[in-house]
Amino acid sequence: MTTAPHPLLTEYGLLEALSRHDDLDALGLESIRPTLRVLLAGITREAGLNAARAERAGQRIFRALRRRASILRLVQTHPEIREEPIDAPIFLSGLNFAALPNLHTLLAAHPSLRAWSVWEMANPVAPPEADLKWSSLALQATDVLMKHLQQNTPGLQSLHATTADRPGACHWLLQNCLVSPRMAFLWHMPRYLRWLMDEVDFTPTYPFFRLQLQALQWRARRRGEPRRTMLLCDVLHQFHPEAIRFAFPDARFVLLQDDPERTANDLRSLCRRMHLFDSGRTASLDIGAYVAQLMYSSEHRAERQHVIDVRHLQQHPMPALQALLDTLALPADGGSMANIRAWVVEHRREAIRRQTLTDNNRVQRWTHTRRLSRIDRATPAVSPTPSPPGGRTLYRAAKGG
Repeated sequence: MTTAPHPLLTEYGLLEALSRHDDLDALGLESIRPTLRVLLAGITREAGLNAARAERAGQRIFRALRRRASILRLVQTHPEIREEPIDAPIFLSGLNFAALPNLHTLLAAHPSLRAWSVWEMANPVAPPEADLKWSSLALQATDVLMKHLQQNTPGLQSLHATTADRPGACHWLLQNCLVSPRMAFLWHMPRYLRWLMDEVDFTPTYPFFRLQLQALQWRARRRGEPRRTMLLCDVLHQFHPEAIRFAFPDARFVLLQDDPERTANDLRSLCRRMHLFDSGRTASLDIGAYVAQLMYSSEHRAERQHVIDVRHLQQHPMPALQALLDTLALPADGGSMANIRAWVVEHRREAIRRQTLTDNNRVQRWTHTRRLSRIDRATPAVSPTPSPPGGRTLYRAAKGG
């Protein structure tokens, strides 16, 4: 017997719930209705979620549409937001989910660039009475969300370590348009991923993405911040350069490129962990098809205006960044390079600490496994000695199994 989908995973149920809070006409539903239908079909027909996970998925979509409505209300109240200039933004993209956030954070240390933090993009609209206390509470709430994701996704911290106050990926804004590869990573939706990479027309999407950036800049300038060049980072940006240029005619593109084999391994690992977090589905063939789709689309569609090699960046960070800044016509004076150099030094310290912790954990797991093996061999088969509470379970979890 087929189970009826969760009400928030049907178009009628979702719109009915939204109508209790927002004016549907003002939400601009007609422009996103096709996207909504593809997304809902992917979740209900392909993801295979249980009742609890289906409810979480419905709530995610509901909250994304509520944020979309709040942005449109804000712009209606303050039409000057549409006049906020966004000059020559830099779109950073690539498939290496470990190196891409590091390059994003590294470039964000340049004083001429503005990269929006995770908590800012997770809260694109502040309440009218917002003050420093609200900003602090929003930062704390987003930090709790990030820690929950990392604690419940084994191994994610080593692949994609970030905090609420660090520069964030643009999927926090793209999800308000219902178009983000992160949704396909959370839920197994191959049809949605194919549609997202190769079929959908993103021309109507990036103008709303631009509107969200204008709202963030407008809020920052009201706090007294100077206007700076925006640095925007997401895996999706490489696939649709024409749509980006439609909304940002003077956009510049930087593609982070890595060895294909290492990229595929990192993608498989990240996809497996994300699927495990919110869908519980980790079939190797499914994940392999995901990785193949992403890499094929990147090979044939990625914008290669400025390409930076991951290995060259890791081995020679300062010369590689100096060359990139020169290419982007950004000042590389002593002050800006000092900020970047300080981040490089601190990041290397963090990497050493993280590697030391990983090595220590590996030694502890190996020692614990050897001890269990000796106990098993020395104990009669009729009365095996139980392992320490959670011992083997923790070992399997640490292996990612």
